[in-house]
Amino acid sequence: MNKLEVTIEEVKKLHINDSKNELYELVIDEDQDIINLTGVTTSKNAFLDIKERLKNFIEVNNFVNLVPEFNSTNRIYGVCNVSVGNIRAIPDHSAELSSQILLGHPVLILMNEDGWLRVQTGDNYIGWINKESIISMDRAEFKEWTLNPKVIITNPFCFSYKEIGVDSPVISNLTAGNILKLSSSSLDKHHEIEYPDGRKAMVLKENTRDFEEWKSSLDLNGTNIIQLANQFIGIPYLWGGSTYKGVDCSGFTQFIYFFNGGRLPRDASQQFRKGVFIDSIGNFSAMEKGDLIFFGRREKDKIKINHVGISLGQSKFIHASGEGMVKVNSLDSTKPDFSLKEYKKYIAAKRYLNIRNHNVNDSVDINFFKNFIYE
Repeated sequence: MNKLEVTIEEVKKLHINDSKNELYELVIDEDQDIINLTGVTTSKNAFLDIKERLKNFIEVNNFVNLVPEFNSTNRIYGVCNVSVGNIRAIPDHSAELSSQILLGHPVLILMNEDGWLRVQTGDNYIGWINKESIISMDRAEFKEWTLNPKVIITNPFCFSYKEIGVDSPVISNLTAGNILKLSSSSLDKHHEIEYPDGRKAMVLKENTRDFEEWKSSLDLNGTNIIQLANQFIGIPYLWGGSTYKGVDCSGFTQFIYFFNGGRLPRDASQQFRKGVFIDSIGNFSAMEKGDLIFFGRREKDKIKINHVGISLGQSKFIHASGEGMVKVNSLDSTKPDFSLKEYKKYIAAKRYLNIRNHNVNDSVDINFFKNFIYE
């Protein structure tokens, strides 16, 4: 490894904590006597650091860009325009599904490439999404979108229609967590709603709640978490899924917390970094409803987390099982729903509820637009 490569790695180790939440992709391009350093990063500190260190490499041309480029006219803000947007690891429809985003939820647009957008979601996750799934906005348009009255869909599955009545043409399917602009609530049983792209439609009021009222009513507690989690029993397992249409293990826990007023990171390993340890030796009696239970393997002095579930109290837990669906299992070998597979992989239980003065601030924040600065 030459001195320039060492410098690039040093900056990465110093400023990039999680490659799933931060871009740092630098490439050395050598052409005879010309050396160009190209690439992008989302870390301002890394960007400034590499710029400063390159002063010691007079033969290197610096073409590293900081993304996104914030200004009043750049269309770097986006809002999902489909009921569930699929976020992939690379810009290809056949690529791994790494996460999902719900209708009406915001993104930052980092890159635009051949019909795909590289975006950062509200939980800081970075991936690629088809351009047609996102409506791009400048700063003023995005601020207007966030400030408009909205409704949130609370029914797991429903539809919006062009006009009143189920015989009217369907505008789109909807799922719980979708957020739409409220155009009119003057009708008896329907709201007139508006999509980010300006389409208008009718939706039954019984499938919605006023967004601000919904936020004010949220109560993040173990009973509410378990009540919602049990509604997912039988929902199919989907790698990268995080909605009623299909979930993976951490997408399941993230959605259950979100819909009760809490914010968790996207992946199980990221969720493991939050919260407070309750148990790591198999004392299942210490677990309470709503605690998260983590599974994985120990490698020397490292822990590799690859699965997570929600405690139902003591040894019982609910999880999106890679064996096919959301289901309930036990870590007690005397119980009929005992899972030997998960028992062998058990690592720890952590608590996120009713915790004070611990590093769990993100797990109790409901301000969906806090990461997007207007001014």
